[in-house]
Amino acid sequence: LEDINVAKKLAELAGIDDIDAYAREMLGASVALKDSTPHEILNRDLKNYDIGRYKISIGQTNYSHTEEVQKLLPAFKENMEKEQKDRHLDLLLMLFTDVMGNGSYFVFYGPMSYVLSEMIETQIDEHSGYDPNIISRKQQLLPKLSAIIKEL
Repeated sequence: LEDINVAKKLAELAGIDDIDAYAREMLGASVALKDSTPHEILNRDLKNYDIGRYKISIGQTNYSHTEEVQKLLPAFKENMEKEQKDRHLDLLLMLFTDVMGNGSYFVFYGPMSYVLSEMIETQIDEHSGYDPNIISRKQQLLPKLSAIIKEL
């Protein structure tokens, strides 16, 4: 509560009327998906995991505007499919996470893709979906994904 009051006071001093809009604008400037190739975005923060006998890689990046992600998705999916095959992965997964903590878009390829249909809230198509409750790869996604895969 004290942090909120301090933020309001600082916003008032700086002449900022809408703290949330300002935060989104500021964070959005640091994300810049449009200035990167699909390959660069995927590999910026890609982590490799062995879960049971399966090889899985999960990337994550932030976004501030849904339109930016939607515009990028066709080229990104094409790159993901190629990268998954080239790396011989059972699952290649990318999370596009809203900078304001409002969920993540998922893009996924590989023979283990079907496990995501059990996990994410909304499947958009065969290779993508959205979940408003998952924003952390380590704390939310990995435990759920590991539990499902270990039951196979």
